Amino acid sequence: MATATFVKTSLVGGSSSIPSQAIVDVDGAEVTINFWIELIDQWGKEGVKQYVCAEALKNTGNVADAHKVLEADATGTVKLDTDGKVTSDTRSWQKKWIDENPVITAPAQPEVDPLA
Repeated sequence: MATATFVKTSLVGGSSSIPSQAIVDVDGAEVTINFWIELIDQWGKEGVKQYVCAEALKNTGNVADAHKVLEADATGTVKLDTDGKVTSDTRSWQKKWIDENPVITAPAQPEVDPLA
């Protein structure tokens, strides 16, 4: 199980045209994640820390661990009509992130009979 720890941010310019950066420690390796400064206003500092940690885990191939970071706050549902169009979306950003970043598992390999 990989773990991610927020280290620091670098608020580059503080404008909406240039992303800021966060440094996240993932099992001893520093990972840089770009994010938009406006997210702090939307999600608060703790929400952005949660986001950059999930992104760092995803970028290092640890999507399942990223899901664990977000699951406690992942709420809401999507409702579709009969044509598959969204009629209601009450998902939190955490739930949307999880839905948009599924854990991909390798397909099961058929057993091979070594004597066949």
